[in-house]
Amino acid sequence: MARARRERIEGHWDMGDVVAHRMVTARHLRGRTQSWVAERLTRFTRSNWSVPAVSAAEGGSEGGRPRLFTANEMLALSRTFDLPIPYFFVPPEDPALPPDVPDASRAGWDYIWLRLIGDRNSQKLLAAALGAGPVGQSVEVPPGDVIDDGVVSRIAAGGNREISHISLMEAALYEFMTSALRGAPELRGGTGNAVQLLDALRSALETIESYPMDRFLNLALAEQLEEAKNDGVEADS
Repeated sequence: MARARRERIEGHWDMGDVVAHRMVTARHLRGRTQSWVAERLTRFTRSNWSVPAVSAAEGGSEGGRPRLFTANEMLALSRTFDLPIPYFFVPPEDPALPPDVPDASRAGWDYIWLRLIGDRNSQKLLAAALGAGPVGQSVEVPPGDVIDDGVVSRIAAGGNREISHISLMEAALYEFMTSALRGAPELRGGTGNAVQLLDALRSALETIESYPMDRFLNLALAEQLEEAKNDGVEADS
């Protein structure tokens, strides 16, 4: 079912374009066709998604009219590709165009990152909200969510999955470190020898050493959340 779409501002990307871009990258990541995506989105949205509809939704990032994705469609995309919902809001790696942010014509992609991840104060509120959820608990996965990779299914049909204890910030820190390692000058021409590899590792660790760790880890907040959790356990007992 086609939904209303608005015209893009020439030379800019809006968040619909970002979702469309991530929709394409997710499909390539999973090695799937538009027909496969259409079948799953039809089931997960209770509306008809044809191959042309999927192509049109993906085409927003390629100059077409950006789709106005609904909240329910974002959940459906998450189920379709077995990826967390925030994945579809992550800006492109090398954006050629600036973002279209209403009433903020000078805003760049760094502003979109701020809105996605938050600052110190807003992250505390996010952490508190996430901490109140069933983190670490086993959650039943609907059998229809299964993605069969031929050898091992990505999700066990009818099985359970545990909501990860690893935070988004920890995952981001890991990727930051591995990116620094991949970008080390010693490795740009290839894997090199053992000495070059170790030197590249040293370079990556030096990058991490000079990076303000409190951007990722807030020990005081972690202690507060742990105390609140323990207080809740004592109250229940």
